[in-house]
Amino acid sequence: MFNFFKRFYLVFFFFVNFQCNTIDNDADPTLTLELTQLNFESPSNLLYPNFIGNTYHYGLSFDNDSLLYINAQSKNNSTEIYINNIFIGYGSINYELELKNPNDNIIIELKNKGNSLKSYLHKIYDNYPKVDLVKSSNLVDDGFIILSPRYQIDNEYKTSLMIIDNNGILRYKKIIEGNAVDFKRHSNGQYSYALREGKNDFNHWTSEIIILNQFFEEENRLKCINLNHTDPHDFLITEEGNYILLSYHTNFRDFSEWGYSENEPVRESYIQEISKDGNIIFEWNSWDNIDINGCLNHRFPDDYSHINSIQVAPDGNLIASFRGCSSILKINRLSGKTIWSVGGANPSLNIEGDFYEEFCGQHTASESHDGYIYIFDNGGHCNGEREDKFGSFSRALQYKLDIENNRLDFIRDYSFKNEYNKYTSSGGSFFTTRNGNWLINWSRNIHTITEVSNENKIEMEFNLLLNNDTLSSYRAYRIYDIELPLLINGNLTFEKFSN
Repeated sequence: MFNFFKRFYLVFFFFVNFQCNTIDNDADPTLTLELTQLNFESPSNLLYPNFIGNTYHYGLSFDNDSLLYINAQSKNNSTEIYINNIFIGYGSINYELELKNPNDNIIIELKNKGNSLKSYLHKIYDNYPKVDLVKSSNLVDDGFIILSPRYQIDNEYKTSLMIIDNNGILRYKKIIEGNAVDFKRHSNGQYSYALREGKNDFNHWTSEIIILNQFFEEENRLKCINLNHTDPHDFLITEEGNYILLSYHTNFRDFSEWGYSENEPVRESYIQEISKDGNIIFEWNSWDNIDINGCLNHRFPDDYSHINSIQVAPDGNLIASFRGCSSILKINRLSGKTIWSVGGANPSLNIEGDFYEEFCGQHTASESHDGYIYIFDNGGHCNGEREDKFGSFSRALQYKLDIENNRLDFIRDYSFKNEYNKYTSSGGSFFTTRNGNWLINWSRNIHTITEVSNENKIEMEFNLLLNNDTLSSYRAYRIYDIELPLLINGNLTFEKFSN
């Protein structure tokens, strides 16, 4: 007999309607399978979002119960009903489902005349960050969002690797023990994140890059070669299969010109490209290539340049962001020479038309195929007078490259809720999406993640919560067309989703 204080009821009503996606050549194109109602009875449980007929993924929380009582009904008595790939009956069924694993998902599938419709229920972890979805419109991009908030429990760091859909449903989730950042997917289908490893001989935190395959299984671990630090801010797998890593390598340099010692220990920014077989094929450092006089406002002299993002530009060269100098450089990937610079001291490109005149302390910078520069402009540690005139505020920022006239022309910016008064002191990211929206992660102090349209209207907004605390993620990315794991009756399978 059931324990009625713990029983969890799901009531499904399925109706057959018009038009449908076919699954074989015998499918009836006039037939549609539509889930038109989904209810359950239990005040302690949660189904998210509220049921609507054209949504097929839901988050599900139900304490520690392992038994679910399912009632499914269809208008057409010939419709086959499957639960977790097991045929249950035709038309109308009552079924008691025992979840063998607390992380099991549930798939309910209808089949009729070669047509198929699946609805997925994804278990929500009790101790896992939740997505507080404020808004998601029909103008939001059609990809998934990948991010990795970190937090402390009993003074121990944990990091949540997360992939969510546009309804805020956790479609992939994993807890990493430790302090990790920059969970991302690369163009070859692999994933990576940077995991804090410990402190080096100069008492600075250093990291290790963890590479996962398309099934989220660990394949490799990487560090910089012959450098005393591996940095977590960014990491790339190139189209050639090489690895680009960043470092804050400590050297002893003569800083007497700036009032410090002739043998000052400073963390210098390094870019290192390593081939698949483990050879260094490119290395660049800030001491030989940056005018330090433009880097006096962040953590001078230690960590004076502070590289924090790297991109392989459309022409194969590198776009690098230096927060410590409030500058962006385009670097020749063969010679290491600067192709152009903006911000910092003596830039080769001037900013034109920007009311605020400069970007400051930025965290991401990228160049598009059509010659635009996109920046997450934190708005602190400025070289000019912006902070004195306008205060500290963060924004997403777009310029147009005009190399012929040695300038960047202001095109557009967006500050949080168009207010120009909220400041992300560190972290944050900004990337364009496939449909042209701007995905902006406001990170520390603001925490919220937004996707805005070309008209600077918010099309998606959400926060990450854990036990009523708001979390931030160092970065957030859009990803597309992925295979995601599904745990069914304790067995792991993968299905390809395009959202």
